[in-house]
Amino acid sequence: MNVTQNPTDHYELPNIAERAIRNINTKPKYISADTIYLNQISLSYLADKKIDGLIPNRKQSKEK
Repeated sequence: MNVTQNPTDHYELPNIAERAIRNINTKPKYISADTIYLNQISLSYLADKKIDGLIPNRKQSKEK
């Protein structure tokens, strides 16, 4: 469970990922996330950790 004081969790990907990595005790090659996590904070975190992010943009998330 992740509890935050923020009204949205748009910028929480680094915190969520760090907890998951601690829980599984290994760094993943990829992380997939919903469109709301596509922001500079998330992208910078993933680049710094050398993890490939699979995060669709708005157009991609609406394609069927």
